[in-house]
Amino acid sequence: MAAAERGFAQLEIPTRVVEPWGTVDVGPFEVTAVPAADGFGDPQVSWVVAAEGRRIIHCGDTVFHGWWWLTKLRHGPFDAAFLPVNGPIVDLPHRQPHSALPAAMDPEQAAEAAALLEAAEAVPIHYDTLNNPPTYAQVDRPAQAFAQAATRRGVRAHVVAPGEYLEQRASAGQAKETPARPTRRSL
Repeated sequence: MAAAERGFAQLEIPTRVVEPWGTVDVGPFEVTAVPAADGFGDPQVSWVVAAEGRRIIHCGDTVFHGWWWLTKLRHGPFDAAFLPVNGPIVDLPHRQPHSALPAAMDPEQAAEAAALLEAAEAVPIHYDTLNNPPTYAQVDRPAQAFAQAATRRGVRAHVVAPGEYLEQRASAGQAKETPARPTRRSL
């Protein structure tokens, strides 16, 4: 993270550190960092974004982990969950010996996470392009495999095409109440 911080500083881009479970307001959005894990053991967070009674979670590069339940208890259920589904096997020169296990969730794991988060809709991410570092996806057509796995778990999957976006609108009188931020004692 130090290199990224230096790069932002050189470009004079303001930054703000948000610790896991910390929440900041950004315009009309309430943004919360929730704990996550990747396949390399680096610190990670997923992001819960709430506004106008709607709530989404973006999970980035994460493996299946045990924070799903606590995240749902504190911030769920979710209108949409954006989850990695590519299940990459990564072989990096500086991480040897390499692991035969995925460095991010595969379609089945992502569908399970969506169900545990009680997501009304699940959107697969990180499935159509692979770049640097070299990765070897375990599953052919991971977005389609995710859609099938999500359906089996009772979660509606929405594969977003390039250039398409997922609109989340709160209609008048139908906005969900955003739950109050619980204290540690209440959990």
